[in-house]
Amino acid sequence: METDQILKDIQAFQLVLKRFEDDTVEQEGRLSFLLKQKEKKSQEHEQATEKIVQVKNKINSLEHRLSELDTVVSNSNKVINSSTSQKEVDIAENKIKLSLEQKEILEEEILELLDLEEKLFEDRANQATFISGISETIDEVKSEINTIIKNNENEIKAMEEKIHGLTQELPTQVQKSFMIAHKKHGFQKSLSQLKGTLCGVCKREQTRDVVKEVQEGQFHLCSGCQRLLHK
Repeated sequence: METDQILKDIQAFQLVLKRFEDDTVEQEGRLSFLLKQKEKKSQEHEQATEKIVQVKNKINSLEHRLSELDTVVSNSNKVINSSTSQKEVDIAENKIKLSLEQKEILEEEILELLDLEEKLFEDRANQATFISGISETIDEVKSEINTIIKNNENEIKAMEEKIHGLTQELPTQVQKSFMIAHKKHGFQKSLSQLKGTLCGVCKREQTRDVVKEVQEGQFHLCSGCQRLLHK
């Protein structure tokens, strides 16, 4: 069999191998997307948890302050009820007035924080549901990838054996160069067609002598990517 025909046959088998490879590429791309989405949502879930803790601490602090103000009001009322000094009564009434104003402000702030806390709990619950759902989908995609690999395993092995057998039929020097390319790129990606003066894969420009000899039907390794160049 002519060298050109052997390489054409090898290329044909390489295309079959590429089809098997493409079967998993789409699912792997989908898996990568899903994993990124899960990571993003997990970060949002952690941030929501941290915010909930911060809001709870703030509410506790404000409620503690409210309790202090209630004590001030209670003590001031006792002074008003028991004191015979008008000055003490006036001071106590002023304390009550200021405390009630501060309580009103604090109560409004606490209500706003309670609304925020409720929203954060709701967001976190939705995030947890999303994470649970996408985790199941990720497991399904992983299972699909494993199934594809398992189903194609024997056929891939058969194709590689055919390529190896054809390689043994190549002239010694071409075979040597082809095996160098195979060692670096695998059977699927070891050949490259010369496009003008450029390697068809890596686009490295080849020397004038190499271009001339490849165009005449000889074979050379690309000086860039080390694939076997052919016309």
